[in-house]
Amino acid sequence: MEKPQLPIINAEFYEFVVLYFQSRNVHRWEWVPYKCFKVLISYLTGIRDIDTLRSIFEKLMQMGYFEKRKIASKTEYLFIFD
Repeated sequence: MEKPQLPIINAEFYEFVVLYFQSRNVHRWEWVPYKCFKVLISYLTGIRDIDTLRSIFEKLMQMGYFEKRKIASKTEYLFIFD
């Protein structure tokens, strides 16, 4: 069985995700675990592949939209909105 066709991921795709996060006021959530962002990205894009969702999130981290903190074994992220 073939995997479903994934959308082309370009700069506009990431801008769209960031705009959605801004419109949902995600920056007001403060520090939350990765799974909350994974669910939002999946809902927005329709992508269900876990590896693809993680790569999208990591790219957004590289672009500077998230701050990471680790307390003991728990890792949380803060969405940065200027």
